[in-house]
Formats: sequence, structure tokens, C-alpha cells
Amino acid sequence: MKQLMLISLLFFLHACSNESKILNGLDISSNGNNKDFKNKEKYSELIPTQNYIIAQEYKKQDNNSLYLEYLIKAAKAGDPIAQDSLAGEYAFGEILEKNDEKFFYWAEKSALSGYINAQVNLGMAYYSGSNGLKKDKDKAKKWFSLAADKGDEIAIMYLNKISSE
Repeated sequence: MKQLMLISLLFFLHACSNESKILNGLDISSNGNNKDFKNKEKYSELIPTQNYIIAQEYKKQDNNSLYLEYLIKAAKAGDPIAQDSLAGEYAFGEILEKNDEKFFYWAEKSALSGYINAQVNLGMAYYSGSNGLKKDKDKAKKWFSLAADKGDEIAIMYLNKISSE
């Protein structure tokens, strides 16, 4: 179980680490000295991915309020990485209160959009019976298969494990 949680955490952290510091020609560095980054009104109508990038910058600055504001904006606008990250926040309960229903809502939205990490995360949740989901090897296999079809090695490993049980 600890190994499963560690793998989930690694995927979550990996998804959050893929970001840029230049946005529409504006430096959004997290050094706290940039006036453009501090003026959040300039970013109110950004595409979902840009809101996600800004959310990650606020997270680096330990500004959880603005991190969540931009993460939720990106998730609601359809960014599958933001949706998966928001699901992770509800799963781990470190910044947001742990909420299994909201975990499932956001993880499923992300997974249905084709985001591999979310598909693997849902597969693991069904496989282990975590995050409010009952153990269900058929549903786990469904999500792992979608990710495995795209070459995800962890999903392939779990499919092999399910087949051998």
C-alpha cells in the first residue's frame, strides 16, 4: 500500500513539474520581484494551461490561496493536467480538505480527456480501493488499459499483475 501511494505521489509531482516561466512575453518568475506576476488581473482571461502554469508559480511561493484559485480556474476550463492536480489535492488532503467525491470527479474528467497520469491514478485507486473507491479489478483494468495503450509502463505493469492474480 505504501508503494502504491509513493507511485501515485511520484506521478502527481511529475505532472506538476512540467512548466514554463515565460508567459505571453512576461516573466512570471517566483522570485517575488516581478510586477507582472503580482498583477493577477492581467491573467484573468488566460487559456487553461497558462492558468495552470501561474498556479504552479504560486505554489512554489507557498501562496496556497492563489495557487488554488488558478488551479481551479484551469481545471474548470478543461485543462486535464490541472484537473488531475486538483484531484490529487483532494486525494492527499494537504492543501484542501480530503474529499473522495471531488477526487473522483476531477480524476475522471481528466482521465476521460485522455490524460495518461489520471488514467493510471484512477486505475490505482480502483486496484487498491483507495480515495473512496471500492476495490474493482475490472474498473482498474479499464483505466490501466487506456494508459497502457499509450505505452505507459506502470499501467502495463499493473495489467500484468492483475492478469497473474
